[in-house]
Amino acid sequence: MRGFRLVRLVAMALLALAVAGYSAWVLELVVPTGLSVLRSPVDEFAARDQPYGRLFRTAEVVAGAAFIAAVPPLNRLAPTHWVSRLSVVAVGLFGTVLIAHALLPLDCASSVNELCAGTSPSHRAHVVLTEVLTGIYLIGAASLIVWWPPRWRAVAVVVFVLVAGSEVGVHLVEPVAGLATRVQAIAMAALLLVGAAYLTDAERLRRVA
Repeated sequence: MRGFRLVRLVAMALLALAVAGYSAWVLELVVPTGLSVLRSPVDEFAARDQPYGRLFRTAEVVAGAAFIAAVPPLNRLAPTHWVSRLSVVAVGLFGTVLIAHALLPLDCASSVNELCAGTSPSHRAHVVLTEVLTGIYLIGAASLIVWWPPRWRAVAVVVFVLVAGSEVGVHLVEPVAGLATRVQAIAMAALLLVGAAYLTDAERLRRVA
């Protein structure tokens, strides 16, 4: 039992670290980024032409590494059926793509720079990886809806709807694309924290099959 508790503690700590790194965009509250809350997507903080780009890219790499590191303990804690394993795989894939997302940043913040062409391979890859990240996250959230108990499942459903809905806003309502990505990021971080909280119920984890 002591070993189980240690694994659980490690998993929770890694998820908390991952969420902290992934949520580094909230530093806009104290760092003068010059980007618009309404129009600027959160990944523009890490663009090459931004003054704090290196800081945000580093935070993203740390988050990705923490997600990947959380996979072994999560795999040990999760029930032994394929849907829960899919949830764990989604965490690892999300972390891997997140690191690539940071290492292939945008050239510039197009929301505030009309001259931003964004034609480099890195810029184009970043745009694609952003969509891949959202897709992986939605798959992970959907898998939780399948196997989490009703009380916890409701949270996953709400977050799934928020993330999917905000993704539509990002693409179809450009004047509020920045706000949409912030709503999306908050919802995604919230579900990850709820997942960490779910790990506190060891007996439930063992009963669910």
